[in-house]
Amino acid sequence: MDIILLQNKIIKPKKVKKEIKTNKVNKIKNKLYSSMKNKCISKDPKKFHGRHIFADFIWNPKKDIIQTNDLANKVFDVMEKSLLQTTMTIVHKKLCILGEDGKSPPGFTSIILIDESHISSHCYSDKGWLALDVFTCSTTDPVPIMKYIIDVLEREFPTMKCTFMKKNPRFHYI
Repeated sequence: MDIILLQNKIIKPKKVKKEIKTNKVNKIKNKLYSSMKNKCISKDPKKFHGRHIFADFIWNPKKDIIQTNDLANKVFDVMEKSLLQTTMTIVHKKLCILGEDGKSPPGFTSIILIDESHISSHCYSDKGWLALDVFTCSTTDPVPIMKYIIDVLEREFPTMKCTFMKKNPRFHYI
């Protein structure tokens, strides 16, 4: 079978068209992102009103059997308790277990709407992935909220680890 070298990658002829198309799309996306990034970055950290923090967790679903329902209810409970330690007001809350109908991958999604924005979680339990975010649009710092959640989840599920966390300013104003 013939092979072709494209941008230092060896690929089969059938994949050439797909690879070329993917490279063109990626170049367009990168160019668009670069042009937008330069327009949207503020040099003044005082010109933001809100904060957004997100964290990713992993565990080995083959070794660590964590039932989706148990995990979903625990995460949702911890999310709610983390907010009760603040002055924020819970406006609405919803937890949806996914995959029971066979249409979605096993996991869950949840959100708690607060007067200052939201806290949410999304999980692929079969892959061992959990993503959480806390978004506040006031002076409330989301870091202690996320720290509380991380501490409780890692204590309750010892094999679950937070692998990534990032905080971003939000609501830029001039």
